[in-house]
Amino acid sequence: MPLKILFFTNVRSSILEAAHRSPHSVVGIVKSTPKRKKASIFENFQRLRSKILKNDLEAFCKSQATPFFLLNKKSQHELPNFVRKTNPDLICVFSLCQLLKKEVLDIPR
Repeated sequence: MPLKILFFTNVRSSILEAAHRSPHSVVGIVKSTPKRKKASIFENFQRLRSKILKNDLEAFCKSQATPFFLLNKKSQHELPNFVRKTNPDLICVFSLCQLLKKEVLDIPR
């Protein structure tokens, strides 16, 4: 029985791409924004590299017609509704820089 999977991640990875090729459905991707601080040269380089290599999660979601949610301070109150709307069977969390509230983790069946 195929699962509906919601990913919480900040990176486009082989795990995410394999899930898209599997019989399971990726019903959405949530990316969290890092807390604002002065970016280092390395962080600026990584951001530029990501754009050049088309490693951007939002662009990947558009290409796969997958719902995308950018989690930040202003949008965090909308997250439970987004999760309910995607109706996932499973939440997969990796490479995320935020802790998720119990309310969100309790939504999947």
